[in-house]
Amino acid sequence: MQRVLLERNQYKQRLFELEEAMHWQDAMRASKHEQLHPSAGLNAMNESSFDHSQNKKRTTFWKL
Repeated sequence: MQRVLLERNQYKQRLFELEEAMHWQDAMRASKHEQLHPSAGLNAMNESSFDHSQNKKRTTFWKL
């Protein structure tokens, strides 16, 4: 039973690390897009925050 719990915790930790990496990747993509298109910066920021809220809704389903 202890082994199962340890494995589950490892999978959860990996999931959190992947979610954080995706968040940083989205932030980097948005900053690059803003540098290329300064007038579209506000729209990109709004879209990014919308996408992030959608990701949060999806990930809560998987939390144990």
